[in-house]
Parts: sequence; C-alpha cells; structure tokens
Amino acid sequence: MSTTGKTWVLLDGITKIQSQPLQTEQLQLAILKLHERDWTRFYVWTQGWANWQLLIDFLNSDQKDFSVSGALASEENVKAHIHAQIQNKNKAQSKQELETITRNAQPAVKHQSQPLGKPQPTAPKKGGKALTMVSSSEETLVPDSMEKDYNSETLEQVANDQPPQQLDFTEISEAYKNRAERHELKIEILLISQKGKTFKSYSKNISLTGSLLEDNIPFDFYGVQFDLVVVNRNSLNPQNGRVQMRAETVGDGLTQRVRFISPSENLKQRLTNLLNDYLTKQTHIKKTS
Repeated sequence: MSTTGKTWVLLDGITKIQSQPLQTEQLQLAILKLHERDWTRFYVWTQGWANWQLLIDFLNSDQKDFSVSGALASEENVKAHIHAQIQNKNKAQSKQELETITRNAQPAVKHQSQPLGKPQPTAPKKGGKALTMVSSSEETLVPDSMEKDYNSETLEQVANDQPPQQLDFTEISEAYKNRAERHELKIEILLISQKGKTFKSYSKNISLTGSLLEDNIPFDFYGVQFDLVVVNRNSLNPQNGRVQMRAETVGDGLTQRVRFISPSENLKQRLTNLLNDYLTKQTHIKKTS
C-alpha cells in the first residue's frame, strides 16, 4: 500500500460535498470507517486522473493503494494497520526509492468512469479541514487528530492539479430519487413473526421505506420476512389507525433497523396519511399542553 506523496479527493454523490486534499493514510482511515454499501455513493480522484471514478469501482479494481478489509474497524486499529504498512515498506526500500516509486506509480483501474467534467483549479484555504463531509451515520470520516495544514508547496501543487469540478448529477439523482424522507418521530411499531410471536417497539425515525427502532430486534426476526404494523392509537379516523406491510431486518448482526419490502403505492399513501395524521395530533397536543 502506497502511503506517501499522493493526495486524494472524495466527493459525496448525494450531498455534492467535496473534501479537501487527503493524504493516503487519511483516505484509508475514511474507507475503513465507511459501510461497504456507501461505496456506491462516493467518487474519488487523485493527481494524474482526467476524471472522477466511482469509489466502489476503484476499490474493486487491482489498485494497490488501499486495503478494503476490516470495514468499520476502530480508529486505533486502522492507525496501527497503516503504521505497520509504512514500517514494512521502509524496511524494503530506502526513503528516496519509496518517494520515486510513489511519484511515478499510477493505480491500475479496470473500470474508469465516463468523463464528468473539466478540471477547474480552486486551491483550498490554508489550514482548512482535511475532510468536511459526513457519512450516512453522520459521523465525521476523518477525526480532528488527522487534520493537516497545507504548506505553500502543497498548495501550489494542488492549484495546478485539481479534480474536475463540474459534474452531471442526473444519473446520481436518478439512483437516489426514491430515497424517502425520514421523519424523526416516535410511533408504535409492531412486528409479527411467521410463528405468531410479537415484538413491540417505537420508532426513532421512519420513512416510506423503513424505520429505525428504539430497541434491538429479537433474533426470531432475522433472516426472514415478517409482518410489520405501524400503529397510530390516537387517530380519530380508523383508516389512519394502522398500516400493515411485509418487512425484514437490515444488517448482519444485532440491529434496530427494518426495511419495508416492496410497498405498493397504495400502502405508501396510507402510511403517508397515517404519519401526517399522527404529526398533526402531536402538534395539537403540544399546543394545548
């Protein structure tokens, strides 16, 4: 794994937030702290590339710059892994040889993205954050301890070698157009297993495609589909009192998240009406209390 010389830039395809230049070890830390499912969300660029590349395509190529094992490892373990890689590299080669190899090396990528725009140099401000974007879990990808200032030489290099700034987000928007709005509210959720076992919890947030619950889901519901009922006990309209659909858990280990399985447009509309009814009732309760 190459650890010196190169700088990298990440771009979040959803928020359109672009990072400032990252050292290889900083990007390695970010990759290991990302969920693999989020690799399709980000683009990556480094000096010498004409275009952005999807992070998932780059990581699945025969590139030698980054390790993709140990996803979501602890920060301490990631730093130890990077340090060990550096030490092994230094034992095999002198510092001068390593710098020469790093300057000349170009990662071989099997799947290169289509051109997305022309480079437009805009050097970052000195002393800026190394990475300002956040992951889907709203945790900063690179901790404060990894932030670096950029000296004049680095800034001059960055100004002369910038990633493409103009992107066509039509394709990205198409991929995420069905991402439903999440409502941060507490409403009763009832799970019913195939054997008739029930589990009641409350939502932390809920959308038209799934929900994050307050409690860990029992293992009876893992790896199978089950019935899920959203319950609005304060509704005066029976049609907005409950909505039942099929669901499944999300994640390999202990989880609090459920995904609704292919809800029809009718079910989505009924759930929308139920949630709006619930929110209206809660607003009225707060005003009168």
